[in-house]
Amino acid sequence: MNLRNNIFIDETIHHDGRAVIIMICDKRLRIKQSDHANVVSFIIETINQAIIKSKNMSSIEEFSLITQLELFKHCKVGIKLFILLAKTLKVIFPDKLYRCYLKDSPAVFRYMFKIIYPLIDKDTRKKISFIKGDKEVPCTEYSLDNV
Repeated sequence: MNLRNNIFIDETIHHDGRAVIIMICDKRLRIKQSDHANVVSFIIETINQAIIKSKNMSSIEEFSLITQLELFKHCKVGIKLFILLAKTLKVIFPDKLYRCYLKDSPAVFRYMFKIIYPLIDKDTRKKISFIKGDKEVPCTEYSLDNV
């Protein structure tokens, strides 16, 4: 499984001295449950690389994430992977996320995100925003229904 076209560090941008990871959810992203461990490992390695780049750039050990979700309904990713990622990344990378932008999320993603939302600690929730067009909406229980 090659995830490099869907999950990568964008070398051309940074966010306040932090490396930016891009995640594109589209029809190329097809993940079976049997691949979950490999996907989690790949994401952990990508985050580690982003943290190293940030540290080299600005001595800050954090990263930002931009997730393009416009074509989410065309990808094949189950809720179990998102739950596994939420739990795993919380343990491995506490306080390493600077900002997370969820761009152009369709209703199906927001429904899935509602399930994961309680697993995300309150400090991390404050770092997540939905982007719709040029509008940024902080992630709250209320915004999940109104983005």
